[in-house]
Amino acid sequence: QTVESRMDMTTYCLEQSDDLDVFFVVFTCPDRLSHYFFHYYDEEHPFRVNEEPEDLEEYADVLPELYEDLDGLLGTLIDSFESQYGDDALTCLVSDHGMRSLDRIFHVNKWLDQNGYLSFKDEYDTEDGEISEKLDDRVQYIFGKVNWEETTAYAMGKRGAIYVNLAGREPAGSVPPEEYDDVIESLSEDLSEVFDPETDTNVVEDIHTRDELFHGPHVEKAPDVM
Repeated sequence: QTVESRMDMTTYCLEQSDDLDVFFVVFTCPDRLSHYFFHYYDEEHPFRVNEEPEDLEEYADVLPELYEDLDGLLGTLIDSFESQYGDDALTCLVSDHGMRSLDRIFHVNKWLDQNGYLSFKDEYDTEDGEISEKLDDRVQYIFGKVNWEETTAYAMGKRGAIYVNLAGREPAGSVPPEEYDDVIESLSEDLSEVFDPETDTNVVEDIHTRDELFHGPHVEKAPDVM
């Protein structure tokens, strides 16, 4: 239904415009469905053990069928472009990322906690006491559960973006500015020594500081270590 609605909207926009220079349309379903259905498609995926056999069979073709539908819609759009603007109309098919199976995850905040950079409270700070019931116990969330006075660094997101809890910059900063470089150096050294216990290979392939990666007027919002 989402794909059909997006296609209807695209068709309508094209019908209302007869002098386009550039036209974009984004179908988000490949991303959304892949996150939730990839383990039904990949027969080697470790998450399959949590599913019922009948569900594995029922949803096995969700992703292939989605891509077949999208391929047909892409052909329709190309025909529409060419009929309206001629054979010189250029169509580009792009993606912001791919998708593959995931066996294990390196939880950066768990690692920071285990290595003395981040300190968790025993209970979440909540007004209604319900937030802890909504959080996955397997993951160490930082929201409402960090002892900031004893925290040197923390991570945001899932891609290894680490921030120093810098005094004068962070709301409850604990690291004096003169110790900033030492914390960065310590983090970089410790991260380079993280190994996968099953394969004995480095978990972290590359480590970069903010100054190595970012520049511009809003660089102060960038992570300190990536």
